Amino acid sequence: MKHIAFAFLLILIPVSSWAGYGGNIGTSDNRRYSSLDDPEYWGVVRFDIGGSACTGGFVAEDIVITNQHCAVHCTQNSCSIDFFDGTKMHTGVKVKLMATPKSSSTFSGQDWAFFRSDVKNPHFKSVATQTTTGRVSRGGFGALRIISNSEIPHLKRTMAETTKKHGAACKRKGAQQYVECINKHLNQALKAQGLEPLLEDNDKFKVQTCNILRKHPESKKMVQTNCDSAGGDSGAPLLRGNTLVALNNSGPQNILNKNNNVGANALNTNNFYAILKKLIQSSPVQPTPTESTPVQTTPTEPTPVQATPTEPVQATTTEPEPIQTEPEPIQTEPDPQTMLLEYMSNFQCEE
Repeated sequence: MKHIAFAFLLILIPVSSWAGYGGNIGTSDNRRYSSLDDPEYWGVVRFDIGGSACTGGFVAEDIVITNQHCAVHCTQNSCSIDFFDGTKMHTGVKVKLMATPKSSSTFSGQDWAFFRSDVKNPHFKSVATQTTTGRVSRGGFGALRIISNSEIPHLKRTMAETTKKHGAACKRKGAQQYVECINKHLNQALKAQGLEPLLEDNDKFKVQTCNILRKHPESKKMVQTNCDSAGGDSGAPLLRGNTLVALNNSGPQNILNKNNNVGANALNTNNFYAILKKLIQSSPVQPTPTESTPVQTTPTEPTPVQATPTEPVQATTTEPEPIQTEPEPIQTEPDPQTMLLEYMSNFQCEE
């Protein structure tokens, strides 16, 4: 039976809380609940894109980055963000699209977008000129709730029963809708058992420590991680201290993967660093982002998020290997219909 192997981590149908593509935790869930006032994640934002969620982050006092596929909604509708500025929480802050590629595809490395925030945030992250392998902290608003080890056997049985009962009907909807359909029935089955559904949790902030493992085998502009992800985690900054070193983008959609090192994909920062530099230079009050000169006022050595992996986590290399890419020419006139059609045509399926 075919199923979606990778999909953008966006909740695509805002009128339905279960409509995320799903997610992945591997053999255990290494995330924990937190909030945006956690000092390590000051500068991370929740994007409200019309009733659905994405994640993003401040990369200058008034510039926010997220994924382009999240920005599609914002080209014809107003979008807003929630964030903590070091003293108080701001909710419903309007943002305006500044720059994004005209089109993108799953592994192009061009799935980024910059917004101007109506409210400034002094606690923003500098951006690395290029992505390197190693340990990172990541927080996002994925719809997949945190799963305890004790409930995994029951979830596996319920998933198997749901697939057996509804798999054929869901398959007729097409590969692009298969996982969404199965997850709808899975949530309904869990509710019928008096259990908490898996995919209705995108209002809660979930954080973890994970690793950027390697270059992506299908794209030199992307990297692979072992970070757990789900719909709503799109655009989450991968952080190393006060520096954004990669941008969360897409991931496997099979929730309980047997390989705990299979996680989300991320964009190399070299795809958008030059564009951000130009945007910042156009505002004289903004410093240029660099790895050597942090532009953030949070502690330089924040308390790390503790992970509880059941398998050994790949160690950070002492001399991280640069993951090089060559930026492509960028156009800043987004065409929402073209982007949506191209996204849907680029989902990959496997037997």
